[in-house]
Amino acid sequence: MNPDLPAGDPGAPMEERSLIKIFGSRTQADVAVSELEARGIECWTTTDDAGGMLPNLTAPGGVKLFVRKTDAEAAAALLDVPGVPGKFTGVKPASPNHVISTLATLFLGFVAGVGICVVYSALPASHKGTHVYYSSFGGGHNNKELIYENGYLSKVYKDRNGDGKWDYWAQYDKDGREESMSEDNNFDGKPDEFWYYTNEQPVRMQKDTYFSGVPDETVYYKNGLPAQTDWIPNGSTSITKRCLFTNAVLYQVLRDTAGHGYFDQQVIYNAFDDPIATNSVNLPITPSP
Repeated sequence: MNPDLPAGDPGAPMEERSLIKIFGSRTQADVAVSELEARGIECWTTTDDAGGMLPNLTAPGGVKLFVRKTDAEAAAALLDVPGVPGKFTGVKPASPNHVISTLATLFLGFVAGVGICVVYSALPASHKGTHVYYSSFGGGHNNKELIYENGYLSKVYKDRNGDGKWDYWAQYDKDGREESMSEDNNFDGKPDEFWYYTNEQPVRMQKDTYFSGVPDETVYYKNGLPAQTDWIPNGSTSITKRCLFTNAVLYQVLRDTAGHGYFDQQVIYNAFDDPIATNSVNLPITPSP
């Protein structure tokens, strides 16, 4: 996959691309991208989440998945996108000759599919379980590994900076839904950002912002949106800062400025992320969710 479309993107021009689907999160889009790339279909995504650093910004416009117009039908079939009029952009209606050709192709594909199923059924069980796919770029080494178990995506490994080492690891459940993901953001071989999911929605993220080996920032999600962020700096045993959100909008920050083990400062924010009041308080540091 090419990264989010920047100015001067070397891939297919926008007029040669078709919008296939809009996802509610970057994680869901990455799963679809993995499915398409494993089958040789080039694709691109666009989003407004600052390259993934601000995932809560994804919600309003979603993550848009594009493919070449020539691959639109195949991509839609692989992703099981309903054939709703207007679902794709830039795909012309099929001509009668094209329809006849397509029907013939489908018939041949059906016959071939039946044959494949028969052969597959005759294979030993060990051949049915695990299948591994790779993708690579100019350096000649693999930059992504996709592992499927019994037809479902099980693991994804990525080399995002091209140094020949994995720096992204994702784990999926038996139904192909993402359970966890970790990233090595300073490329030292050790993960420093960890995501956990339930029903394909994030529930918790931990990040080692100082690359010390111990996470110091934890974000808790509700219905896929950030609800609370806690900071426990290196060397500290208690939370020193807590941010609270409503529908992913910051409304309150609590701080333990003196390290006494309780919050002594409260900052209130308006809907535009501007502080409007600062108060002295004496509030207990309640446990995290």
